[in-house]
Formats: sequence, C-alpha cells, structure tokens
Amino acid sequence: MQSIDVHPSRYPESLTRRMKESLRRREMDHSFHYVSHRQAQRWLELHQKFSASRRDQECEAVYGRVFEQVALTMRGQACQVLGLGCGGGSKDARLIRLLSGHGFRVRYVAADVSPSLVLGSMIRVQESAGLCVEDTRGLVADFMEAAGLFLYWPENGSGEEVQIFSFLGMMPNFDPEQALTLISDWMQPGDVLVLSANLAPGSDYRAGCEKILPQYDNIETKSWLLTVMEELGVRVGVEDVEVILAERDQILRVEAWLRFPESHRLDYDGESFEFKRGEKFRLFYSNRFQPVQMNHLLEKAGLRATQHWLTPSEEEGVWCVEKKS
Repeated sequence: MQSIDVHPSRYPESLTRRMKESLRRREMDHSFHYVSHRQAQRWLELHQKFSASRRDQECEAVYGRVFEQVALTMRGQACQVLGLGCGGGSKDARLIRLLSGHGFRVRYVAADVSPSLVLGSMIRVQESAGLCVEDTRGLVADFMEAAGLFLYWPENGSGEEVQIFSFLGMMPNFDPEQALTLISDWMQPGDVLVLSANLAPGSDYRAGCEKILPQYDNIETKSWLLTVMEELGVRVGVEDVEVILAERDQILRVEAWLRFPESHRLDYDGESFEFKRGEKFRLFYSNRFQPVQMNHLLEKAGLRATQHWLTPSEEEGVWCVEKKS
C-alpha cells in the first residue's frame, strides 16, 4: 500500500483560503495549475512536448552526467532522494537507478502539490528504479507554506543518511530567494541539492528570453493555464490570454495574462468576485535566469555550487549544490 501524507498546507480550508487570495489579487497561485487530475495530465502532456529535457537529447545527456556525479559523490552512503516538485518522477527515477546501481540503500520522498503527480512519481520510481514500497513515501504539501518539514524529511532514516534534494524545474515558479533560503535551512553538512533552472540562451539576456517565448505562447500552454478558470466556471478562450515578457527584481520572466472579454461574476465559497470587461488577471509566470544570477542567488542563500552544467542550447542549466560551512 502506498504511503502518502497530506500536509495541512493542502487541506481543503487552506486551498479555499489561498484561492480567495488569488482571486482578490488577480494573480493565480501557481499551485492551482496542478491540483486536479485533469490539470496534472495536461501539464504532463505539455512538458513532454515543450520541455528541453524531452525534446533535446543533449539535455538528457547533461542530466545523465549530473546524476552520475551525484552518485559518485555519495561514496556508498545511505541516502534519501527528496523530489521537491516531483512532477512525473522520471528524473528522480533516473537518479535513483544510478544510486542503487552503486550499491546504495536509497529511500525516496515524492513531494508535490498534486496528489496525482505524487502517486504517479512513487509508482514510476518503484517500477523503473526497483525501489520497494517501504522505502517510498509521498507528501502532498506546499513547501512555501508547510511548517515542520525539517523534521519530516529524515523520518525513519538512519543517522548517517544523506539527503539529496531534487529541485528540478521548480525555480521558474517560485520567488528564487525565498525558495533557496528555505532549502538551505533544511540542508545539513554533507547533504546535496540538485537544482535546475530555465535559462535565457546567449549573452543578451532580453533577446534570449524573447527567443523562448513561443514555448509559452501557444494553444497547448494557454489551454493548460485556463483549466483552473474552467473548473471555477469562468468561460474564456485561449484568444483571451496574452503572453508577455516582464521584469521583477532584475529577473526577466514570462507572464501569461487573461483579459476578460466580458464582465463576469464568480461566486466562490460564499464570496463574490466581480471582473470587469477588459480587466486583466495574471495566470502564470516563469522566471528565466542567466548562470551568473543563479550563482549569486545561491550565495545569498548560504549555498555553494560545486559544479554546474549548461545544455548546448543554453536554455537549461543544472547545478550541484552544498551548504556553505
């Protein structure tokens, strides 16, 4: 039987509160794009089509080198892979296969805001990496809101167990300083963070961001982003979504904005929300970085990159990170 824990940050009352906050701010909390099974499936299909790690064989090779380096670094220690934002679990499964191949005793936590993705990742790791059910846990939680995870991660592990934090594909949708500081607080000496970031290719930051806009400005991505509005009973179309390039705290990011074609009233849990014709609502954002920015953010969070790799397209980078002593 699969063991899945649900943190209070994903209890119904917490979800209701955060949805109301999103509707009041006119800015959708990114976690609401993954809640339902339908959303999770649309995201997986989108990821398969547009993700650099799926459409670029060289990108896959980079991840292979990164995971091999992590396995060599462990030197036979017992370890636990913590899949923070596990998604479909394919990268975590690949890392665990390598660790197991080096004779490690490996445990795994699949953690995400989506119950569907958590369960799918657990099953994928068990089936493709050979991990037994007893060494696999699932956690449905919002990392930025969840208290007590410092104690949850090493639960039932040995005192010598090393934690490998897998934070792959998550930097685009979080406040980078907040996310890295939180992970830094969880890490102990000897622990490892494997981190990926979406990058702007080339030396011209803005031009690089403009180059990747078509990966977001398409029917598939807009349809996925509108799923949450459809499930709230809001009838709009992909033609009502605009994808732009914006800047916040010197970091460029892709933003998707819904412009209401008609006035709309939304009733949600006893509260009414009025949207006027032409009013804008931010559905989504995705940060894009340059390598020097990532290194600076790591330093500010008390972390140090031991190695990093860029894909040949320069659209994705992967870092191996440790906590500074």
